[in-house]
Amino acid sequence: MNEESGPLNSEITLPKWPELGDKLFVQGQGKHVAFLGLRTSFSVYAIGYKDAADTLVERILEKDFGADLQFYPIAFLYRHYMELQLKQLLICGGHLVHNESRLKHDHDLTRLWPEVRKILEDVWPDSHIDELDAVGKCINELCSLDAESMSFRYPFTKTGQPTLPTLNRVDLINLKNVMARIGSFLDCSGDALENILQNMPSASDYY
Repeated sequence: MNEESGPLNSEITLPKWPELGDKLFVQGQGKHVAFLGLRTSFSVYAIGYKDAADTLVERILEKDFGADLQFYPIAFLYRHYMELQLKQLLICGGHLVHNESRLKHDHDLTRLWPEVRKILEDVWPDSHIDELDAVGKCINELCSLDAESMSFRYPFTKTGQPTLPTLNRVDLINLKNVMARIGSFLDCSGDALENILQNMPSASDYY
């Protein structure tokens, strides 16, 4: 070993490996502790996924690297946000319009969105047509790449085919901005439906 390699190697700190007694979920104290409420909903989970995606994009812009690798979790988090928020709208909107949840256990957003749109049009007739059309077109675009919530999670399908063969470059700032507009519309729609339900005599049946 030469003189130059000795001091250089001595400065390398290897990351620690797992230790017996390690636990993933402990309570702890401080700002880094997540407090999980007693009442959860699809929208609570949805907002968390979108916030995480936004944070990853902001981190890429701050550090000016990582876009190539981080695209996949970012796209998945945004997609999963949309799926969960649509399902929440089917639950609360279904109770409002049909007196029962219209939740569908389906990953294909093109099968969830038509029912959500119909509920929103029933509650607010002849309103926000352009916004509804815009959301629908973005959902169709997304599902043309990832219909079953698999393409951003795996590089190949179960039959060995590439999951994103036509996607070469993606502007993450544009993705974040468009998702912000879609998120604002879906979140506001959900909040409005929740407020209407809370003021109905039968609200206790839902809550």
